[in-house]
Amino acid sequence: MRIFKGFIFAIFLLIGIRCSPVDGPRSLTRDNLESQEIRELVKSALRSSSPCFELVNIKSGTVHIENGIKYQFQLLTAPKPSCNATYYGNHISNLTVHLPASRFARPVFAIG
Repeated sequence: MRIFKGFIFAIFLLIGIRCSPVDGPRSLTRDNLESQEIRELVKSALRSSSPCFELVNIKSGTVHIENGIKYQFQLLTAPKPSCNATYYGNHISNLTVHLPASRFARPVFAIG
């Protein structure tokens, strides 16, 4: 949980996202998607929500300031060899990460 609080501050500083509450989702640039902060955020979310898959590549992503920070990513994932997966090869996954504005709320992850 502590790692995500640091992500919020670091991502705003390092990525330079400029959104107002009335703006819609903004696309993240390739540099944003390849940043260490975003990669760590995505890996942590995958470990929590889908432990049998590992990150291969982040294809695209958006960010939206909406009662916190809401990220949506399109990922290329692969099953971990340690899991008995019925599907082998790369897989496209959609990941949503919501970092609530309240410091008492936990991050919410959804993968589809």
